[in-house]
Amino acid sequence: MTKMKSLISTLLGVSLFSGFVSYAEDYYVSQLEENASDQNNGAVGQPFKTLQGAFKSIGKKLNPGDIVWVKNGVYREGVSLWPESSPENVGDGLRISAERISIMGFPGQQPVISGSVELRE
Repeated sequence: MTKMKSLISTLLGVSLFSGFVSYAEDYYVSQLEENASDQNNGAVGQPFKTLQGAFKSIGKKLNPGDIVWVKNGVYREGVSLWPESSPENVGDGLRISAERISIMGFPGQQPVISGSVELRE
C-alpha cells in the first residue's frame, strides 16, 4: 500500500507541476528564402525576413527558453527587443525574461548580424 501511495503522490506532483511548465518556442529568420516575410509567423516554413520584423511581431510573446534561429544572410539592422517606452521595461531596455531568450545561428549556417552600414563608391 505504501508503494501505491508513493506512486499516487508522485503522479499528483507531476500533474500539478506540469501546469506551470511552459514550452519553449522556436522562431526562424531567413533573409535569403523567397517565402520569407515579416508578415509570416516565424515557423520553419514561414520565416521572418528581418530580425527587427521578427521582434516586432513576436517580441511580447517571447518567453524564457525560446530560440530565434537566424539563417544565412547579412543582417544590417539595429535590433530592439522592446522599445524603451514599453511597460515591460525594467530599466535596462529588456524584460527580465529576455535574459534567457537565445538568438542563434541556424546549425550549419553562418549569418552575420551587423549594425554597420555598407559604404559604396
